[in-house]
Amino acid sequence: MNRRIAQTTILLATICTAAICPAAEKTARVCAVTQSWAAKDRNLEHVLGMIDRAAAQRADIVCLPEQCVPTDGGEQARKTLEAIAQAAAARKIYIAANLNENSDGKLYSTSYLIGPDGKVIGKYRKSHRLPDEQIALGDELPVFDTRFGKVGLMIGTDHYWPEIPLVMALDGAELILWSYGPEPVPQGYPLDIKMRVRAWDNHVTLVCAGYSGALPYLCSNYPGYTGEPLGRSYVINRSGTIVADTGFRVGAAVAQVDLGRPRDIYGLTFKSDRKLFRYLVDPKLKPVIFKGTKRKIKLSIAQVASGQGPNPNPDSQFAKIIDEAGGRGSDVILMTEFHFPTDTEIAEKTFALVAEKARKYNSYIIDPYGHILAASQYWRDCVVTAEVDLDAPQIWFARSDRPGRTGRKGYLAGYYPKVIPEKRTDFRSVLLAGRRPELYKSIVEESLAGRAIPAEVWKEMAQPRKD
Repeated sequence: MNRRIAQTTILLATICTAAICPAAEKTARVCAVTQSWAAKDRNLEHVLGMIDRAAAQRADIVCLPEQCVPTDGGEQARKTLEAIAQAAAARKIYIAANLNENSDGKLYSTSYLIGPDGKVIGKYRKSHRLPDEQIALGDELPVFDTRFGKVGLMIGTDHYWPEIPLVMALDGAELILWSYGPEPVPQGYPLDIKMRVRAWDNHVTLVCAGYSGALPYLCSNYPGYTGEPLGRSYVINRSGTIVADTGFRVGAAVAQVDLGRPRDIYGLTFKSDRKLFRYLVDPKLKPVIFKGTKRKIKLSIAQVASGQGPNPNPDSQFAKIIDEAGGRGSDVILMTEFHFPTDTEIAEKTFALVAEKARKYNSYIIDPYGHILAASQYWRDCVVTAEVDLDAPQIWFARSDRPGRTGRKGYLAGYYPKVIPEKRTDFRSVLLAGRRPELYKSIVEESLAGRAIPAEVWKEMAQPRKD
């Protein structure tokens, strides 16, 4: 089938597999701390109190939020770090603490990993930034050895770059401690989904520590009414499940996790030729912007049961579902995942049928924000369609000095912000510009093949059920 002559593109997903190896058991009690954002609590005394709360829950590893104590990065920062290190030694625990660091006239955002003996095991200087972050950048994505396994550190807006946790995982990190603070327009639940995906994709446990406002939780995604930090510090295991959560209030969420536990959910571990990813480490990589003749398009998902999968019968449910999607004027049709051999006579005839449908209809659903635009019904053959403007930019909000309504009267005036963030529409180019390909060499040199479902479990998965 010559797919290039078809005006309609119909995509059929296929399944591939990879071998995997068992991992050792490394059990730890990890803790995500939600600190108070109230001005009266932005101090060392509050931090030490939260460390006490975590220790009372028998935490082994504690993660504190971004800038757990505000400092200028000088002597106050050094004294704060020393006090937190003393707390770690007194309670025999690991602590990840993020502070400003002033070095050689440059201001860094630095996370320190402190050991149970009170000594600093290592530090990570924030390596990526958005344009509104006025900090110098570090030049490493380090991982550190602990008695529970290797640990990586992330800070604030690092979460926007998927290469960061990937590189750490490829370099052996089994646990990543992420210290974050309020963004100009915080969005809690999209962030939950993103971080769960980061844990799942990279086979790591993620500990996410942030802040909670002094007032009760209020929807905070409107620029002129940004309100309070959302709280929601949590622990995500390597299956992408939140296993401990502080909720919207100040607290310490502790979960016992086995950092070496094999995956208990089916998933693939890529271990083939990593050179396929060489473009990710190319410093000359530039975004490709395609300007076609049609930029507002209609996309459809055509869902059909596996038993009704690809076949050359024009009266089959497979063919009918394509007709239904094509009849809606779809520019793109994405079909259900099928395990479909493509080197048979039936496959050849099926592709001929698909090509015929593609010629008949003018067809090509993913929103850049990750929001669901249309959803199919569970366990039912159906088609869902959404219209998408490919030129609509992704909006984000940068920090600004524009005064907010703080101090004025009005509905729930306690939530009025001090400043109004700046609305911008260049998020894609900002993230591409913020990449650090020189730090991503592990992407083409290493693999995650050593951690996943054990070989004996794979064997059992392939056997017929006995019950």
